[in-house]
Amino acid sequence: MAALVNAFSDSWLQIFSITFLQNSIFLLLIFLLLYLFRRQNPKLLKGLSLIGLLKFAIPPVLPAFGFTGFLNQQNLSLPEIIVHPGLLPVSASSLTNSSLLFLLWFIPAFLFLIRFVWQHFYLKLKFRRLQVIDSPLLPAIPDNIRIYASQSQHSPFVFGLFQPKIVLPVNWKSWSKTDFDIVIQHEISHIKQGDVWLNFLSMIVLSLHFYNPLVWILIKKISFYSEIICDNSAISTNRLNRKNYSERLLELASQTSNLQAVPSTLSFSKTHQMIKQRILYQLKEKEKAIMKKLSTVHLIILTAVAILIIPFSMDIQAAEVMGAGFTSADSTFEFFSVEQKPVILHKGAPYYPEIARKAGVEGTVVIDILIDENGDVEKAEIFKSVPELDEAAREAALKCKFKPAKNNGKAVKVKMKVPFKFKLQ
Repeated sequence: MAALVNAFSDSWLQIFSITFLQNSIFLLLIFLLLYLFRRQNPKLLKGLSLIGLLKFAIPPVLPAFGFTGFLNQQNLSLPEIIVHPGLLPVSASSLTNSSLLFLLWFIPAFLFLIRFVWQHFYLKLKFRRLQVIDSPLLPAIPDNIRIYASQSQHSPFVFGLFQPKIVLPVNWKSWSKTDFDIVIQHEISHIKQGDVWLNFLSMIVLSLHFYNPLVWILIKKISFYSEIICDNSAISTNRLNRKNYSERLLELASQTSNLQAVPSTLSFSKTHQMIKQRILYQLKEKEKAIMKKLSTVHLIILTAVAILIIPFSMDIQAAEVMGAGFTSADSTFEFFSVEQKPVILHKGAPYYPEIARKAGVEGTVVIDILIDENGDVEKAEIFKSVPELDEAAREAALKCKFKPAKNNGKAVKVKMKVPFKFKLQ
């Protein structure tokens, strides 16, 4: 089992590393654009944010031109082989460093997903008894949307992917006609924009990329822009001025509790901080900037940024396949340029030199090896030296056996690095 996890985690770590780098740089670019266009139409800002979220759904799948040589110099392709005096290297059944990193990612990600699913069903159980609202106060609404009232005092919210429901609190009858119309139009706008599905996708991305603080910031921005767009829709439909709308928004928020602990909902007033930001936005921003439709220039900007996803979704491991030129004259491939990486079958057993042991010498020797088409180590050279330990590490590297690397379905020669960590007990 450990061997299977080790084999999988080595490949996972390569993809994970480049994906984290690509996504982080791309999000920083998105945040820069959001700052530069902060006075523009919120639909443009939301569109830019959605492109940032979309990037997380596209792994490195496109061929790259560059990076390979650099990354190969930095990468230690195999987990460290730890050598103690009189002991063999770490057993193949032990978890490698990459396996431990994989588990450190997988376990929290799995728990995030479980929490999200549990909260979804918890909400269904909590509000399983809802009363359909059939009131003369109701404005014209689409046929596929139903409005319900619960027996609890909470913020109005939208819930459900395939059959969205607008759920109002128990005190909805005490609202004025204006307040009722504001809430209904705001929530209908969420449904029409597909924010229910967007919220679902955001929770999935957050669960899988919880370790990246930029993702948390992005999702908060998407939520904010979605609320602003829905506020604008409620203002326009009900022909209100922004000051009056802000007053009604504050009053409605003060009457209800929020559902921020349940991320599967689209709550009318999520947090006090969000309400404050929405009110400040309505009072400060210019009418012409936030109400008009997206212009042709805005659409060009969105298209250009979406195209930028391509260079940020490159697979550096496919460079050789596309003729990126990382092959030497003797058809030797770099580790990152082959389609199928070599797999360690047998690790050579280093000895701890007696002279080094008596002198108390410890350290890590990195050997640059050349693996032939049969999986044997053809050449082993010192890449990182500890003079007293070099020869022992080099001899052990020559004894290693691999499943050959393959490119275009054929076994090929490949270079990679093997670290040997010598440590006195």
